Amino acid sequence: MNQKNIKQLTIVQVIIILFLVYYLPQFQFSALQKVSKAEQQPQSQTNLLKIQNQQQKKLASETNLKLNTDKNQNKSKTNQKDQMTSQATRLPSLFISHGLVGETLNPDTQLFKCLNKYTKDNKLQSRIKTAIIISGHWEEKQVTVNLNPHPKVVHDHPSKWLYKFNFSLDTNVELAKQIHQKLLDNKIQAKTTTSEDIDHGGWGGLFCLYDINEQQKAFQSNTKYAPQIVQVSLHSGMDTAFHYKIGQILEQFRDENTIIINSGASTHSFTYMNHPQFTAWSKEWEKYLIEIVTNKDEQKRRDAIVAIKQHKMYNYMHHSDDHFMPLLVALGTSKYPGELICLEQQFTFMCSCYSFQ
Repeated sequence: MNQKNIKQLTIVQVIIILFLVYYLPQFQFSALQKVSKAEQQPQSQTNLLKIQNQQQKKLASETNLKLNTDKNQNKSKTNQKDQMTSQATRLPSLFISHGLVGETLNPDTQLFKCLNKYTKDNKLQSRIKTAIIISGHWEEKQVTVNLNPHPKVVHDHPSKWLYKFNFSLDTNVELAKQIHQKLLDNKIQAKTTTSEDIDHGGWGGLFCLYDINEQQKAFQSNTKYAPQIVQVSLHSGMDTAFHYKIGQILEQFRDENTIIINSGASTHSFTYMNHPQFTAWSKEWEKYLIEIVTNKDEQKRRDAIVAIKQHKMYNYMHHSDDHFMPLLVALGTSKYPGELICLEQQFTFMCSCYSFQ
């Protein structure tokens, strides 16, 4: 090979080397980019699918949550509606200040007119089939349920014009037994009796729901018109919290045909009733009671009424506890505040009556 050929070959080699040095890396990089894009494309599609799946799951979860929320809200609304319906249809629990029974049952007195108007406005007379009665005149060392099938009306009062009511009432014995068992189930040491009749606090509280003609029709002319009764005694210990609990137990027996009559007195003081300031004291006391009974906060109502004996006026308004305990029972029979239905003066003292839904 001559020198000219060697020189030409050398030039060619230099060109090739330059080509390899400059262009080959760019070619490889471009190829790598294509490979990288080719590899990334499936990965991007996979990530996109994952994101779509996550979004679908989230949407499904939110949809289920909304459906469950709507379902729970509808269920809650249904329960509230049922509760309101039950509350609206069941008969009330009443606290009645029976006062001097001869006056309370006198059709010409304001207290009788007020109570009778309330019961007529609410059409109670035709609905009452059974009356659970708690009287301030019956207390025992153990809470007692009367199983006497035909308790007689007892005239333990001086109002002779009422002596014409001389008959017996019928006990709802089956319901009385259920109440006795429910008391035992709630750790109340309760007993039964078959020898108790019905005092003027018991029948007086029931009679004042009827006008004089209805009284004769319902309770004297033909006893088939009269509601059956169940009598439950007070406990002689006169503990406020205990009697509130009795009311909570009795609430379970309230329905559209069963009324609870808690017969006592908001003011009952033979000791001070002739004091010249007693009427003013009684009005102040009644104002305080109304604030308690109508308070919308259930816990505050309970706390205040359970502590009532500590109030400075209590012993002036009550010479004993027996006539006040029925109000404790009445408050226990409802989770709702009481409604003042009557506030009338009888002689020197005030008489308030309440309805509990």
